[in-house]
Amino acid sequence: LDPLLQKVPAFKPFFVVFWVFTSWALLSVMTGAVSEGMLENRAEENAEDAGNAQAEARKVAHRMRQIALDTDSNRGGTIDRAEFDSLRKSTKWKEMQKVSKISPHMIAEIFDNLLEAQPKVEGEEPAVALDEFISAFIRTKSTDGQ
Repeated sequence: LDPLLQKVPAFKPFFVVFWVFTSWALLSVMTGAVSEGMLENRAEENAEDAGNAQAEARKVAHRMRQIALDTDSNRGGTIDRAEFDSLRKSTKWKEMQKVSKISPHMIAEIFDNLLEAQPKVEGEEPAVALDEFISAFIRTKSTDGQ
């Protein structure tokens, strides 16, 4: 290359520009390849994390449903105030807190809000449907970012 540049010195600026652009293009291609690989790995990790989170949510919902079914003493598919108060005095209360990772105050608040939202029927004790109770837990956990 030296003999050519010595013979035709006007090629030097073109050669430098060519060298700079070639190096820049090669660096861009390599950076793009590495970035693409990192993005694909992250997407796979996100999909795996989402699958794990969904599996965990199903497991929590299943256990919460078991606790709620145990609480439903009349097997009516609902929990009334007396059944909820009985739950609070039982060992299932601590388990519910542990499984749901929701504070006792928040669990009581969820139940109270759901109970207040129930239509009032003359002569009947208001009660919360089990599925509604479990769904409220799931919604609360997802809004807490857990």
